[in-house]
Amino acid sequence: MNKIIIIGILLFFFGFISVFVLQNLFSTKGPMGFPTPNVTFGYLGILMIIIGAIVTFYGRYKLTVGKREEIQKKQKEGKGILVSTTDTILGKKIVKMLGPIQARNNPFSFTLDIAGNAQEYLEKEAERLGANAIVGMKIERQREKKHTAYFAYGTAVIVEDEK
Repeated sequence: MNKIIIIGILLFFFGFISVFVLQNLFSTKGPMGFPTPNVTFGYLGILMIIIGAIVTFYGRYKLTVGKREEIQKKQKEGKGILVSTTDTILGKKIVKMLGPIQARNNPFSFTLDIAGNAQEYLEKEAERLGANAIVGMKIERQREKKHTAYFAYGTAVIVEDEK
């Protein structure tokens, strides 16, 4: 998990502690003898919760963008897996079909692009088989009781340039 995300979650957590625990722990006696919450800790806690949420979402965004940039860099260098939703790749000839592959994302992962996460797992499976391309790739959404998961599938192949 990204350090930025952990910092955001900690700020969020300590903000709640400040609002619900410290505010009442350092309360003073009011005019009629009833405890009056310490407003400073309440405001501080709310500020920490807001900052924690912003930092957490920023961390998730950077994590997603970083993965996307890494994949694009590999593809430009010719090291990445070519992915096609059709049965062919323009300018390439299929030399060997390695077979069908499938992957499912982790629905509880800290990434904003969960469909892309399923594709990333599919590409890792293709690399494991020794493929340099995936043809006929499809991504389907599966709704489950409390979350949505994405299921990716396709055919792992070895391609080379057409002559």
